[in-house]
Amino acid sequence: MSFRIARRMGAGTPQRLSVSDYYFVNPDGSLHRRKSITAFTASKRAATGRKDDARRYMDWAIGEGANEIRVFTRSDWTGPPGSGVEPGWEYDEDACVWVLQEAAQRGCHVELVAHTGPMAVDAAASHLANVDALCVANENALLEVWNEPMQNGGLDLLNAVLARYTPRTPGWSTGWYAPTPYPAGPSVTYHSPRDGEWPRKFKDAFEFSTGQGPAMPFVPGFHGPVMLDEPPRVEETAVPDDWRAYGAGGALFAAGACLHGLGLQKCEIPTDPTVLACVKAFYEGLDMVPPQRYHGYEHPDDQGSLRRYNRWGHDGKRYQISVRPFWFGVV
Repeated sequence: MSFRIARRMGAGTPQRLSVSDYYFVNPDGSLHRRKSITAFTASKRAATGRKDDARRYMDWAIGEGANEIRVFTRSDWTGPPGSGVEPGWEYDEDACVWVLQEAAQRGCHVELVAHTGPMAVDAAASHLANVDALCVANENALLEVWNEPMQNGGLDLLNAVLARYTPRTPGWSTGWYAPTPYPAGPSVTYHSPRDGEWPRKFKDAFEFSTGQGPAMPFVPGFHGPVMLDEPPRVEETAVPDDWRAYGAGGALFAAGACLHGLGLQKCEIPTDPTVLACVKAFYEGLDMVPPQRYHGYEHPDDQGSLRRYNRWGHDGKRYQISVRPFWFGVV
């Protein structure tokens, strides 16, 4: 085990997170910045005799700077469409418990995703209740009800499931975010658009808070934390400064951000030097923003370039982030 991994693992057992305004906080009220990475198949690895693969992946991710992994409890699809991850799998509670315990030993939180596709309402509500109970029983667990229910089940099904069961895990999210963030839990998990301007999409978290968008105006604005999740796959957008900007923007405007990749979904440690540079840059960006509450918004560019964004910190200083070229600091 490297010194870097050992140092991160020595941080202590992760604490139960809850919501305070636009942030996740520890029991003592201190802010917690979520620095996540996709590890969808970790529970499947545990259930199919490949625990060492999951362990190695967690150690690598934590060594790079992650403090959270995003794990599917079950999956009824092979995706993403057109390229494929691997066949789906059914829920294995023991495997999910193993992932939670291994992550806890490493000082790492786990976001468990209950659903990835449509199910009969009663079965979906029952599964959500089981996953929620698992999250309540484990201090390092976070809960997402559904992975993008807009595409993988629909509003009517999501509402029907929530009418039968309301999660008890602090800070849970429904997975719903477009065209508005409602129906919502205490937080929103936002999959920002995978277009050419994706490194700037961290500002969407501010638009959720005011009700300005990002898809359309709505009332009231969302008064809770927004987690930036599943931007373009890192293998396809391998520009380190873009990932550094997205990470820093996730810390400045949101409650954190999640690194996403095709190989990462399968708990595969990347070997491509450019991809590894992007991973490093993403967590560097998240770490370079001082951990404090931020408020307000100012766009200082008078040419409409949307390159620079200002926010004010609790320390009274004005912070600026620039995208393409990347820069972050006090102005």
